[in-house]
Parts: sequence; C-alpha cells; structure tokens
Amino acid sequence: MGNHFKPWLSDFCLWLCVSLHLLLGLTGCKKQPITDHPKSFSSVSDSAADREAPRVYPPTITMKTSHVLSLVDQKKYQVAEAGEEYIITAPVVKYYQPTQFLVKSSSEPIQLGAEMLPYMQLDDLRDFMDKYQIARGADTPEEIYLYNWVDKAQGAMIFQTGFVVNRVNINAVSPTTFKLVQLPDLKVCSILYIGPFPYQKNSGWGKIAWERRAAEAGYKYTEVLYRELYHRYDFGGKNQHVTEIEISID
Repeated sequence: MGNHFKPWLSDFCLWLCVSLHLLLGLTGCKKQPITDHPKSFSSVSDSAADREAPRVYPPTITMKTSHVLSLVDQKKYQVAEAGEEYIITAPVVKYYQPTQFLVKSSSEPIQLGAEMLPYMQLDDLRDFMDKYQIARGADTPEEIYLYNWVDKAQGAMIFQTGFVVNRVNINAVSPTTFKLVQLPDLKVCSILYIGPFPYQKNSGWGKIAWERRAAEAGYKYTEVLYRELYHRYDFGGKNQHVTEIEISID
C-alpha cells in the first residue's frame, strides 16, 4: 500500500497471506487473454430488439476522489452495515469514462497472497514518476489496486498497483518494469468502506461482503475485474480510511 504504510506493512502482509482468500471468495470465471489493454466490460445483447434499436447508456463519469470524499464527509450515502468504528455503504452503479493508469504489474498471472507483496510497495514507481515528471491525475485516488482475473476469481490474476495518470511519454515507460494500462468505458458496482484496515483494531473490512451485497441489489458480476480505490488515508486520526470497492458488472 505504498510509502504511507511502512510502519504497518509487516502486520498487513501477515494478514494478507491468511485472509485474502476469504475477502475475495468468488466463483470461477472464464479464462481470458492477458493484455495491457483489457477487453471492454460492456455487455452485448444478441436480441433482435437490441439490434434494431440503438442502446442508450447513462452519462459516464471521470474518477473524482473529491466527489467521493464529499459524499463521505456530508454523510450522503446509504448505510448497509455499521459498527463502532466502521461503515459499509449500500452498493451503487457507476459508469466510468476510459481511464489510464501507470502501474507495477505482474508479468505473469499470480495467486492471491504472498505473491502480491512485491507490487504493494510503490516507492519505486513514485521515484520513477518524479524522475520523468509524470504527475498523478488531479483529484484521483491515492493508490489503486487492479485484480484482473484470468482463470477463476480465487486463482490466477494479473495484479496491478499504481495511479491514474494523464500525459505520459510512452518511450520512457516501455523499457521499464512499469506499464501504461488503458481501461475502456466501465460499468461497476461500487461500495464504500470507511474505517480501519483489516489488520487494525475494530476493523469491519471482513464484513464488506461486496459480492453478496451486489447480487442482492440485482447486479451481475462479470468476473473480469475487482479493484480497490484508496481515496483517503487516516493513520494520523482514528483510522477512518476511505476505500472504494468496485466490481465490473453487466
């Protein structure tokens, strides 16, 4: 989780190896090719009616951390579950515009657990961005984790961690271990978690149950992408970190 987490990283790593399989307890999904430009997440209907009439999509949005934090600070959300020191919001649907990320990426599919750890320390990526004057996109999450499923959700994945970026010299990136990733238009089910991380006291992270909550709300997970958007860190406060959990849906 980057430089911000150094004092807590060893505790987090310990938790990660033990409990990630529970956190991401999903059904299997179809095998898909791995590229730097993931396939479109839009669903396609084969019905005659849909072929005859153009489909109308809701307006798409850009990834705005300020909007998320405004909702949190003004408590403009529906609570699905709350504990003494955490809140889990009810799932909502978002439609994103295409987004570009600069990431550390596993070159081959890896498993949940210890294999993820080398990609969770982002000091080298930050140094690289400083060297080549690559700025994180304005008003975007502190960090983003992308879980691109390959075989089944608890199995192999291309794991990527990094930042939203805008202008990037691709010649500076291509010879390195970092990748420029483009995500197309994306429809997601979004849940906010406000509170301590799993390895911290009074955490409610294990109760997010995002797959169940999405299904109960009538959203069908495509089993292509799971991602975590870290909008706010609160280590100097009461550990009221703001994390957005998103899954690709039809």
